[in-house]
Amino acid sequence: MYNLSSVPVPLLCLSCLTTIQSQEVPRTSCASSSNSSSSSAFQDRLADFRERFMIPYKVYIVTSFNEFLMLDTPLCENRLWFISGYPMPAKAVITERSQAIWVLDEHSLIADDVLDCNWRIFVENGDKSLADFLIDEGQGQENWYIASDPRIVSASDWIDWREALTSRDRVDKPMHISVLPDNLIDRLKTSTGEGPVACETFPLFLHDVRYAGEPWTKKVSDLRQTLQDIGVHGMVITSPSELAWLLNLRGNDFQFSPLFRGFGLLNETSISLFIDKSQEIPQQILRTLREINSTHIYDIKRFYEILNYIPQDSKILVSTRYGTDQGSSFAVYERLLSEDRGRYASEYKRVLLRPSPIQQMKAVLNAVESKKMMFCNRIESAICSEFIAELASYVASLDPRRTQTTPELFFKSKLETLHKNEPTFNSSSTPSIFVLDGDTDSEYMALQSTGNTTTALNSWYQLRTGGQYTEGGTTLASRILFTGLRPHKELRLLYTTILRAHIAVSSSVFQEGTSTTVMDALARSIITSAGLHCPHVTGFQTSSFLKLFEGPLVLSQPSKSSFLSSGPLQEGMFLVVEPGGFWTERGIGGRLGNIYRVRKSASSSTSASVLSKSTRLLEFEPVTLVPFERALIDPDQLSIEELNWLNTYHNLVSNEIGSILHQKRKTDAYNFLLNATSPIMTFGRRCGNSGGGSKPSLATEMPILPRYLVVVFSVLPLLVSHYHWQLLS
Repeated sequence: MYNLSSVPVPLLCLSCLTTIQSQEVPRTSCASSSNSSSSSAFQDRLADFRERFMIPYKVYIVTSFNEFLMLDTPLCENRLWFISGYPMPAKAVITERSQAIWVLDEHSLIADDVLDCNWRIFVENGDKSLADFLIDEGQGQENWYIASDPRIVSASDWIDWREALTSRDRVDKPMHISVLPDNLIDRLKTSTGEGPVACETFPLFLHDVRYAGEPWTKKVSDLRQTLQDIGVHGMVITSPSELAWLLNLRGNDFQFSPLFRGFGLLNETSISLFIDKSQEIPQQILRTLREINSTHIYDIKRFYEILNYIPQDSKILVSTRYGTDQGSSFAVYERLLSEDRGRYASEYKRVLLRPSPIQQMKAVLNAVESKKMMFCNRIESAICSEFIAELASYVASLDPRRTQTTPELFFKSKLETLHKNEPTFNSSSTPSIFVLDGDTDSEYMALQSTGNTTTALNSWYQLRTGGQYTEGGTTLASRILFTGLRPHKELRLLYTTILRAHIAVSSSVFQEGTSTTVMDALARSIITSAGLHCPHVTGFQTSSFLKLFEGPLVLSQPSKSSFLSSGPLQEGMFLVVEPGGFWTERGIGGRLGNIYRVRKSASSSTSASVLSKSTRLLEFEPVTLVPFERALIDPDQLSIEELNWLNTYHNLVSNEIGSILHQKRKTDAYNFLLNATSPIMTFGRRCGNSGGGSKPSLATEMPILPRYLVVVFSVLPLLVSHYHWQLLS
């Protein structure tokens, strides 16, 4: 529908350059002191930290990351959460008298709600960076000592800060960041008896080549060739996702990702794996890794020690920040400097800072991975459809004269049971969400859940669920559900707006190499033009049996944020498309999310004046197949193209997922799905569309068709399908 094929890629990128220029986040929650009681424990911790551990330092920089610089760092190793109570990705500065934090724009409302009123909040991609703050606060200060733990700060960030703080154009007197041998917040945790607590580890397991599509030895060989072409002798691997993909190994050390804690060191002749030796390593893995004699396994505690033994004449690649991947820590970078660890004379000779080549190697899934992703997402879609059917049946049993309160755990346990009945289900890929009215961030909803949800007729809910499957699938589905038949027209307008934004991206035809910012612009323009708040990204790149938020690409506005990266779309990529909107006046919102595969387009609508013969057109193929909530859809707000896309999608859902439910003899869910995916027709006329005029409705195409015949033709497929079910049964 949104055919971008005739517009040059550079022009498309220029058309959406709306870089956010956010200022300091206003502390609206502090006006009512709504967050003062909940954060008192964290205020006490911070006061204790200043009094006991900041001497002689005037400034301490802390991040939410662990040693692997993961965005979704578990709370057990999230130092920033321990000191502030803020659970999302962030970086912070603590001085003797003040504290400031840098968060993602989409999390700014959460930060305002969670953090006590002494915190100043900035957005990561705003006008005032962390270095700007340090410079402003430190000008004219004597003994302005700054310190941080280099293990939880990316090399990219540390170098950027160092350049800004020592620039003669910006500061009168250079400021330096001291490298500390340990973490000051860990000292606080130890002194209070609260840690540091070692996060739980689990046994590793093989990701069979039947699901990975390539043996790990070939991946290593290809990576060595790439490094040779770059001109380096080896590289340090600090991303658990990259390490798991490269070696075809998996684990369960992180709640929603089948990854393990570990580092890797690759050179021209050998590969070293650093893992927790207390973990059980199955003999099958040891035999597999020793297929080549030059594989070594060390305890993870020896990682930094072994880095010292790398020959001085070896040039090593250290990954820098790229999109959602934060790269390697400054601790790794610093250890690989000259033999005299205090100087930087030889850093540019010995260390090459650049994005990890593994990011590009795993960005496009191979044929086997793609097939398994499609298969596992069909399973997930059937589970989600069955859950929605059970919910509809449950709601139908409610007394419309009463309001009933049902524990949220009741619904979560339903999802958990459905997932665990699948033999290849390994874990959830995201916190399971089923909450009233929705919110701007699903992970925060999970963390803040009270455990009770009011379940009644005519209510609006956000559902978000997904799984990790051992056969090679990472899955997701997010839907807004309505428990009734007659939603208010404002709710229908809100839902249909979010749905139109989803369709705008999902139905687009575009050139190979089109930037992800273009897709974000398509969705964001629809949502914001309707007056809805849209702080979060439109989508992100995912992969096969790794992290759900795998990246590195994100469907977002052009940004200076170190967490976000736009980039070219390529055939074979898998993306989560999940636009959302939030109606601030009513305190209600939600997201509609599917996984899609980027594939070659069958469209022939190309412009020869713009496109060369070598230019390829791409489109999105649905991977998640779950019906949209028809009670909330206002068909008169949809154009013919949007309605055709929706009915085509629902027909695919009916065929693919209906077949699965039928094979499993899920009669109730099957009948529900047939009804939920029956064709939607409209008799009105939508005006004010983005095309600049009113688009004809289906009534314009069939002016003489009476309404009652449309109703008959809508019900007829249900009768035929029911008769077909009876025959098969």
